[in-house]
Amino acid sequence: MASAEAFTFLRIAGALYLIWLGITTWREARVLEPTGVQTTGAHRAFREGIVVEGASRRRPC
Repeated sequence: MASAEAFTFLRIAGALYLIWLGITTWREARVLEPTGVQTTGAHRAFREGIVVEGASRRRPC
């Protein structure tokens, strides 16, 4: 019966920790406006995709 009580205690402690973590994260959250976002053209995006795919270590069988 001691293990059941310890499990219940750990479960409740974990739930309280997650609640505390969520509240802390929510309080510290700041809304930041994206600045300096640059768009990429279709050709550059395609070229970068090909380079990333070619540099991938995993090869199709």
